[in-house]
Amino acid sequence: MGLEKASIMGVSYGGEVLLKFAIKYPHLVDRLILSNTAAWTSPWLRDIGYSWNRVGATLDGEAYYDLAIPVIYSPSFYVERNDWMENRRKVLVPLFSTREFQDRMKRLVDSAESHDCRSRVCEITCPTLVISSQYDFLTPLLEQEFLVKNIKNASHVIIPNAGHAAMYEKPLLFASLVLGFANAKDDEYII
Repeated sequence: MGLEKASIMGVSYGGEVLLKFAIKYPHLVDRLILSNTAAWTSPWLRDIGYSWNRVGATLDGEAYYDLAIPVIYSPSFYVERNDWMENRRKVLVPLFSTREFQDRMKRLVDSAESHDCRSRVCEITCPTLVISSQYDFLTPLLEQEFLVKNIKNASHVIIPNAGHAAMYEKPLLFASLVLGFANAKDDEYII
């Protein structure tokens, strides 16, 4: 693509991948945007992943949906948009019932188990935006506060009344934060 540097953005596991990328290739990262991302897989997150793997092994898509999906959203969104959630159920349950999907999720969960770059995030020096959600039950606010405290040029925004899937719950705000931070021309105007 001919890019010398790029602004990169990741959500959750994607953000974990980008943390390692920004540490390993700082010369390639102009700006870093991390949404609902943790610097390590805590026992909390590890055990959630283990439960996903155990239920996933049964290929019971309904049980997997009921375990994995509600905690991704804020309680108010789940209740107020229950029609949308039920449509998601119709789409996702057949997918969750396949060996191919569950094998992929198991690989993701297993690969995240050893994720721990807490001692190295201080090496990230590019302007960084950490986007958190008030009701993120997978990567609690405490995890993102660690990133903000330990990344030199980090700014922090907490999306109110949203869960781990803030991009679905608050798409306009989420896109505005990402695009605004990535496209700002002058560091004085970065959040």
